Amino acid sequence: MRYNIALALVLVVLAYPSDATGCPSPAGVVAIIHDAAPSRVPEETLVLDVVFEDGPAVPRGLVEARIRRVVHGTFSGRSVLVRADRPTSCHYPFSNGRSGLIVGHLREMDSTQVLHPIYVPRRTGFRLLR
Repeated sequence: MRYNIALALVLVVLAYPSDATGCPSPAGVVAIIHDAAPSRVPEETLVLDVVFEDGPAVPRGLVEARIRRVVHGTFSGRSVLVRADRPTSCHYPFSNGRSGLIVGHLREMDSTQVLHPIYVPRRTGFRLLR
């Protein structure tokens, strides 16, 4: 009887999906740090050179980035909130480091401007091919 309960428990744990399930292909991993700015960037798109420093956690998958410089677009401020959530098992926002270029669009969330980054795949060398 004890073995039946243990076996059932093991089967439930193994069958239950979790965040530990990895991306099916390492080449499919995507990140928010780009190695280079895309050559053609639409006017409304921001390209910022940033550093994500360790700090207090921000709710809703948001992290604060210190802006080193604005590469493309218009932005005034020393820092920006960046949405860095993981909608799939292939999304690893910081798999390419915690500093560099981020490309994205500003959107308002709860009366706060938040940068929604464009994720870039590892298979392209963390570069947008546009």
